[in-house]
Amino acid sequence: MKLSLKKNGKMLLNGAFIRVDRKVNIELLNEATFLLEAHFIDPNLATTSGSQIYYLIQSMMRAPERKEPLLNAVRIILGAMSSIDPANQDAIRWQRIMELLDDGQIFKALKTAQNLQGCLKSHSVGEY
Repeated sequence: MKLSLKKNGKMLLNGAFIRVDRKVNIELLNEATFLLEAHFIDPNLATTSGSQIYYLIQSMMRAPERKEPLLNAVRIILGAMSSIDPANQDAIRWQRIMELLDDGQIFKALKTAQNLQGCLKSHSVGEY
């Protein structure tokens, strides 16, 4: 996989934050967990259930040692969403995210949350 970062671009790569001082192209030669700066949302702007779930998943990638309490928080939010209207298609789709998280597929869960909610379109990128 090839990634391009602009000058002063930031990314998270296997839990490490990286900032580049000039435009660079990076080629990942094996599997790695990464987030580009544009994938991050500011926690203060995560005001909807969907964006809160997205933020919690992004936090799992930033701090894998906090995965269990973050998973519990996702379960609480999803439980509240499901109890409002269990037959709601959105609630069913969000449950798929929990299945991915339970299977350890954090990046896929993050991408699914992004696609379902579109939560990045309305939020500013946060500092990390």
